[in-house]
Amino acid sequence: MVWPVPGPLAIAQVTPRPWEDADREVNRQVRGTAEALAARGHRVLVVAPARNGDAVRESRAALRSDPERLLPEPGAPPRVLSVGEVLPEISTT
Repeated sequence: MVWPVPGPLAIAQVTPRPWEDADREVNRQVRGTAEALAARGHRVLVVAPARNGDAVRESRAALRSDPERLLPEPGAPPRVLSVGEVLPEISTT
């Protein structure tokens, strides 16, 4: 059963992997889901760590000045919010 949605939703998807790692399975899933939700008319933001310090600074500045502008227009491609620099992975073996 599909429930009607009253209007576009603002949706944030979070990934633990750096967004630059596009080939990671979790990022492929997040990207596909985000794009599908945007195609349905929702406002989608992807929250991910970044290796690029400039991207993190830009995201922080946007959050301080005008957080509403981080969300894309309804149906526009998802936007990425870089929330922190990546820590090295720790081996579990």
